[in-house]
Amino acid sequence: MLLAVVGVGRVLANSQILYIWYLIEIAMETVTIPKEEYELLKKKAELDEDLLVSLVKGLEDIKAGRIKPWKKTTN
Repeated sequence: MLLAVVGVGRVLANSQILYIWYLIEIAMETVTIPKEEYELLKKKAELDEDLLVSLVKGLEDIKAGRIKPWKKTTN
């Protein structure tokens, strides 16, 4: 069994070393895509983040009791 000493007395087993190596390998991979696709993906990521922030704020408002009764509209 291969062991590595990391930090103050911390020992990593084979599986942990392989996992760390795997994470490093993933971080070093690159993919080539067209610029238009990159821009589209970037916009989607920004929208997803904005939606998530909005949902979190809404949940915080509900928790704090800052809600209004739902009004049904008739069309």
